[in-house]
Amino acid sequence: MMAPQQSNRFLLVITLLLATLAASAQVSVDPGSPARSGAGAYPVPARIPNMLFYLQRSLDQNSVIYEANFSEDKSRGRRLDTENPVNIYWLLNDVNHSTKALSNVQKLGYGIRTEEYEDDLIQLHLVAYKKMPIRLKYAPQENRYQAYISVDGKDVVLQKVFIHIDGGTKLNPHVAFIELSGTTVQTGSRIVHRFRP
Repeated sequence: MMAPQQSNRFLLVITLLLATLAASAQVSVDPGSPARSGAGAYPVPARIPNMLFYLQRSLDQNSVIYEANFSEDKSRGRRLDTENPVNIYWLLNDVNHSTKALSNVQKLGYGIRTEEYEDDLIQLHLVAYKKMPIRLKYAPQENRYQAYISVDGKDVVLQKVFIHIDGGTKLNPHVAFIELSGTTVQTGSRIVHRFRP
């Protein structure tokens, strides 16, 4: 449970993120594959090869994409950029499924902060919610990096974060719940964990 100051900051940041989003580059969404969360169906981002997880809100059907960020090293080849391991951007649910960079204000709500780096493991957290550590680790069986969280003592591959805003005002929205979706590492079974911030 967040302290009142953290909760107010989180709600304020969410409020500031209601700005209109403009179009730029293209990434595809699979419109025939809606993900049900809360009150409606939301498009599931598809064909984004380095996507770790995505975030959606009940305010609209746009997504924030969290994608593994790589850099080229002349001696070691393509490697995860340990200084900036996650590329974050909006995927808009418009006709072109266009993308847009997060503004500086939006980075306060949806940005990532790296806590520590050790060998093949990077520990991070969402700037607006520090109580949920995210471990970014290479999964050899999948041949890709994945984001891991702990839910009720289980290791879970994080796939989606959903924020349900239920009423309030533009300056003070009421966040009814946050929902985390993924699969357990041990069995591969789907898990949905809902909590109040």
